Amino acid sequence: MNSASVYTSLFNYSPDKFDLVAAFENWSKYADEIVIGTFKDGQSELYRAVADSTENLKSCFIEVVECDTSLDDPLFDGKLKNAALQACSNDIVIQQDMDERLGGKKELWDGLVNYLCRSDQNTPSAFFIECIDLYKDYNHYKSLGQKWYLHTKQNTFRGPVNFAVRGDGTVDTEKSDTCELINIDGNLIPSFSLSKKFKDEHGVFQTDLPHVIHLGYLDLEKRIENNKFWGPVWSARNGKEVKVSTSLKELELDNDAKKHYLPVKWWQL
Repeated sequence: MNSASVYTSLFNYSPDKFDLVAAFENWSKYADEIVIGTFKDGQSELYRAVADSTENLKSCFIEVVECDTSLDDPLFDGKLKNAALQACSNDIVIQQDMDERLGGKKELWDGLVNYLCRSDQNTPSAFFIECIDLYKDYNHYKSLGQKWYLHTKQNTFRGPVNFAVRGDGTVDTEKSDTCELINIDGNLIPSFSLSKKFKDEHGVFQTDLPHVIHLGYLDLEKRIENNKFWGPVWSARNGKEVKVSTSLKELELDNDAKKHYLPVKWWQL
């Protein structure tokens, strides 16, 4: 059986923002290694929190890697994720943010991992995995999307896709979040989509299939604080102001919450 690594980034840790125990317990069901990219300085609290959160993880190795970047660098997010990616020891990797969890049957994830292991390692490839954005509570969601969460490690990187980078070094933030899955030339990595979708043609969610659960919109007050942090970052990347939602009214305006009729926290069952 081939193994996978989960890689992520974390640079502004505080106990009230991130539930490391819940994240590690979830990811360790699907991977035998978790790699966290962070800044070089001022991360002592993160190291202590990681150590405290891993006492009960017997079969998963967790590593923190430091990257020579800072908040002053508009591209720091992709650089942290790429540092974690390059430090993974397995050939197949899964990217996660701290507010994301993995769902679906482990054996189906293993099938995708084995498929990628059999592919030509000189030709990087990935699977688009569907993601459900929970909204306000655990019974509702606002949207479904797909991202290249699962992919081969060799010859892959995280950073801005080349067609989004302008001549002056700024990034078109409508085309890139500076964390795309790219090759050495900045081109997007070819990706497979699953033939069966997380939500089928009858509107029923297929929770056995590999998927990701995004928790970033559960607490809208925290989301507002998060947006207040990221707004200036996105503006610095883009070279001009990028508008983000910084009030409850703005966050709720474009979001039509829908019931998913799934068990609460189904990924923990």
